[in-house]
Amino acid sequence: MKKLILFPAAAGVLAFGGIVLANNDSVDLPGGENSKSAETQNTATEKLIGIEKASSIALGLSDGKVISTELDEDDGRQHYEVEVQDSDYEYDYEIDAFSGEVLERDRDRLDDDDDREVSLENSNGTQASGDKMISAEQAAEIALKESGGGAVVELELDRDDGIRHYDVEIVDGNKEFELEINAADGKILKFEQDNDDDDDDRYDD
Repeated sequence: MKKLILFPAAAGVLAFGGIVLANNDSVDLPGGENSKSAETQNTATEKLIGIEKASSIALGLSDGKVISTELDEDDGRQHYEVEVQDSDYEYDYEIDAFSGEVLERDRDRLDDDDDREVSLENSNGTQASGDKMISAEQAAEIALKESGGGAVVELELDRDDGIRHYDVEIVDGNKEFELEINAADGKILKFEQDNDDDDDDRYDD
């Protein structure tokens, strides 16, 4: 009879111990699942530094022009991938999207003239210096003004038919915008809006 009485008591102690252990896990084990949930909640309340700040950080580490900026995520950690070019090198940076910490950096020599975005030919066929085109930050400002707000998630310097332009992607709630901004004068070459609710698109040439 004593065994029959003690077994439930022991089970109760074990069950209680399990509850205590579970509670301790949520407080004392930073790598646990509960900790990850808390970290996700904290991240959700933080504010993105934005491509302007990310570009500024990259330019503070190297001279040249920002030709590409993209908001990306790796292992649950959001970061900006920023590419900078000068006359000789291409610099690639990964910058934490919330703290601005430089996570990775890389530098490659430009051996192919086709990769030298700062000296691409303009539409007149003459060589245009890097100083004669608007910056990535200016292109982002123009795009955000046209979209009415949102967050720039991708920005890249490209060329079509000899004309350099910035491809800009903006997300604002359920809306997505894609724009092409002339790198020489800031003129909007293309504007496309996509609403997830009604899939309406708008194009401006």
